[in-house]
Amino acid sequence: MRLTARAGAGLFAAAVGVFLYAYSFDIRQPPNLSALSGPRIFPQMVGLALATLGLLFAASETLNPTRIPEEERPGPFDYKAFGLTLGSLALFILLLPRAGFILSETIMFGIVAWAFGATRPLRAFGVGLIVALVVYYVFTQWLGLRLPVGDVFRNEPLRGLLETFGWRP
Repeated sequence: MRLTARAGAGLFAAAVGVFLYAYSFDIRQPPNLSALSGPRIFPQMVGLALATLGLLFAASETLNPTRIPEEERPGPFDYKAFGLTLGSLALFILLLPRAGFILSETIMFGIVAWAFGATRPLRAFGVGLIVALVVYYVFTQWLGLRLPVGDVFRNEPLRGLLETFGWRP
């Protein structure tokens, strides 16, 4: 048995999971929330899942290494998709304070979908909007975290629309 690159990737994922879990305890927990809700629970679940799956993958690859046939090996590196993904992340970071989470996430999702071959950009941005709304709702309403609303949603008509659905930006 020797450690393969894929097993090493599994160990790396497990280490990142342990790091996420350990540092999730540094997140300030409001006193009115139990340990099973609030801002700590999601990073803890992700950390535990990543550590567990990384260890299982590393063990599997160490005990029974995967042999990838020549015709199934990945092609050349896609620099365009990588650049667009990285650029969309930078744009997300720049837009977040002014445009807010929902709009920034929608734009990032649409660009990443296009970078990876989406042929219908309107649909990609529409799915991005739905994903952003769901994530925003889960984080703000269930986990009690405040995500940036941005100046776009601070005007009265949009604010009233959000409050109609029980969302307090």
